[in-house]
Amino acid sequence: MTCTLNNISATAYFYGFMMTLAFVTGLSLLWFNLRRTGIDRSIFIDLALITVFSSVVGARILYILLYPHQFNSLYDYLALHEGGLVFFGGFIGAISALLAFAYLKKMPAMRLLDSLAPSIAIGHAIGRIGCFTNHCCYGIKTDLFHLYHLPADPEKDFRHPTQLYESAFLLILAVFLQLRLKKTYSSTRPISGFIATIYLSSYTFFRFLIEFIRGDDRGGSFTPLGLSISQILSLTIFIATAFAAKRIYYEHKKSGKNLNE
Repeated sequence: MTCTLNNISATAYFYGFMMTLAFVTGLSLLWFNLRRTGIDRSIFIDLALITVFSSVVGARILYILLYPHQFNSLYDYLALHEGGLVFFGGFIGAISALLAFAYLKKMPAMRLLDSLAPSIAIGHAIGRIGCFTNHCCYGIKTDLFHLYHLPADPEKDFRHPTQLYESAFLLILAVFLQLRLKKTYSSTRPISGFIATIYLSSYTFFRFLIEFIRGDDRGGSFTPLGLSISQILSLTIFIATAFAAKRIYYEHKKSGKNLNE
């Protein structure tokens, strides 16, 4: 499969390369941040394997559920290099698996999520560049500027490069989260879970908004307002995060000690 990007030919295998780069970069940052948050790095290999496997499986399963008509053979199900991953599926899969692992190992779950937040953001930012070259996750047509169009579109039609919008936002968010992580865990009383709530609230708010200018198949709309499935998930996670942040803050303030669970 070959894609054409503004007269530059690139194979769909570049998508797989960018996904690999995203995981390697994110896991490298996680290795560094585990030490900063005080988590024993001897479990890193376990964390890496769980994160990669559960996120890919979760992302693929949700994609298959949303777009079953695209799969006609075993090859279709396994052809990850051609795209077909849904971020929220991977996110839910990875977080669920990691929380279960933390519970079984009696690890500080909130510190683990804080350690992971910058890694998710930077990995996602890199992954969206893969989406850009693979021509998925694209935006609606626009006359504001002539920067990006799909090979299948007429030459006069241009679209919002929503992949690059999201990549730029996530890169900025990753830098901010990393700086906040350093400051938070330099304190004698760090609020465990604070970095994770910043990430979740920031990204889900941004994702809810950018969905309005996404032009690809959104997996169907099923609300009176025509919200996409990603918007419903974003809104749900945003609200849940707001309650979690409030609980974390007040329990930390009330207890006078670190919240590690």
